[in-house]
Amino acid sequence: MQLTDGASGVKWTRIESMRRAAVILALSALGGCSLLTDLSDLSRDAGPDSGATDATMDAGPDAPQDGGPQDSGPCADGGAAVVETATPSNADTIILPTSPTLNWGDLTVANASEALPSAALLRFTVSAAAAAAFNGGRVVSVEFTLTRVLNDTACGGSCPSAAGTLTIQPLTTNWAEGDGKTGSGASWNTRNGSAAWTQPGALGVGTDIAAADASVAFDGNGLSVSLTLPGAAFSSFVASSQVAIRIAPSGGAIFVIATRENTTYTKPSMKVTYCP
Repeated sequence: MQLTDGASGVKWTRIESMRRAAVILALSALGGCSLLTDLSDLSRDAGPDSGATDATMDAGPDAPQDGGPQDSGPCADGGAAVVETATPSNADTIILPTSPTLNWGDLTVANASEALPSAALLRFTVSAAAAAAFNGGRVVSVEFTLTRVLNDTACGGSCPSAAGTLTIQPLTTNWAEGDGKTGSGASWNTRNGSAAWTQPGALGVGTDIAAADASVAFDGNGLSVSLTLPGAAFSSFVASSQVAIRIAPSGGAIFVIATRENTTYTKPSMKVTYCP
């Protein structure tokens, strides 16, 4: 099977028995990365940092100073919100329409690239308190921070980058990360190696993804971007303390993200602000 980068015309050959070697050779030829979970896959051990959360009280700029009058806070009772950060993602992969049955869940980078093209899937674990806040409609906002990978062996050295727009949408169904073997996890055609997305590419609005989205312009040089969605965007799509998003590039964007398997670069993070 061949994978062609629309920007360079380089053809990628992936033979299942030599899949990893073929991918690395192709990445080297391109001179950059061309690549970036089902709740049933949660038993997989993602390491001590997987799904780690850190909750703190954030009184915000309106908190009372020196006993002065208290302005209304973000919560209904005027109180302070809780801010919880989850990093790294507990599952991540990319999906490509040019290789609709292949899984890339074992790579150390995830490339959200319009040149391939490819979309990235990320999933995070939150605390029971945050999950209850999602399901109870008490989440104020959800902020995702993505940090760019500059160099990686999977890129054959320097990783590519290009200006454009990155858009995130909440995923609304279960999916599996997979281990790189065909049928082991999410692909363009399926969400777990066997069950099909409602629309290929996880593009079924209301079934695969939510209608709500957030976008950010990337200049091709910055080291990180942040995107924020209101808590209501996730509605009832949080299950078993899992929050997942789809990242889609447009306008020529290429943004390479470190996956949870990457031991060098800063991994994506999610900050949830909610009312207790």
